[in-house]
Amino acid sequence: MIIDNVYIYTPDKKFVKGGIILKGEQIQAVYEAKDTPKFEEEVFDGNGAYAIPGLIDLHFHGCKGDDFCDGTKEAIARIAEYEASIGVTAIAPATMTLPVEELEHILEVAAEYKKENTDKRRADLLGINMEGPFISASKKGAQAEENILQCDYEYFCRLQKAAKGLIKLVDLAPEEPGAMEFIEKAKDEVVISLAHTASDYDTAKEAIQ
Repeated sequence: MIIDNVYIYTPDKKFVKGGIILKGEQIQAVYEAKDTPKFEEEVFDGNGAYAIPGLIDLHFHGCKGDDFCDGTKEAIARIAEYEASIGVTAIAPATMTLPVEELEHILEVAAEYKKENTDKRRADLLGINMEGPFISASKKGAQAEENILQCDYEYFCRLQKAAKGLIKLVDLAPEEPGAMEFIEKAKDEVVISLAHTASDYDTAKEAIQ
């Protein structure tokens, strides 16, 4: 199948008129209008739309009235279907700073959803962004202060077990007690993100190093 008459994004970081050649579900090639080949197969007219790779959303909590922390497969399915409808083909929704038992349930449900979902109309659940509870109370934002905890690797392992390894990012405040030790232990397992932090420059630099 050919998707013709669209604007493709080139390695020069520009949109130019062209098209996409598909083989099954795979992109075989892209071409610029000046290099348009002769077609011997079905051609879909893109009507001048912009054709871009699927987007990946690494930090959001929900949409369309559903939240990832609702803790249901139905909510995740609706979130993933809406995201796909607007060009987001992969997601890593974020948790909130909640009690550990509640978080465990949310993560267990997400792992079950990941295992069971085969609907290609939905964005792929690539992972989970663990936003809190290892954050600064002074920069908590919408997070619940009563659930904020010091960085604890064993606590993280408990949640990662519930998630069947789906936690891919952990957001933390590097100036808080235990943060540097946590980073040292977890850095090869997940991506560490400095967030909800009152850190000074030197502490942030130490954490990154």
